[in-house]
Amino acid sequence: MCYTCDRPRREHINDRMTLQEKNYNKTLLACYLGFVTQAITANFAPLLFLTFKGVYNVS
Repeated sequence: MCYTCDRPRREHINDRMTLQEKNYNKTLLACYLGFVTQAITANFAPLLFLTFKGVYNVS
């Protein structure tokens, strides 16, 4: 039994695991958004160069 309530101790452990899973999902989403942002940023400069090369005849 738990010291502070009448619930068995294993129920508290299950509560903690549920909270960790929710936090993990948010972390995973943040990682995916970071990957997308990094991909856009890494490919933006070369695309601008190709655009300006055609418009302003930059070599």
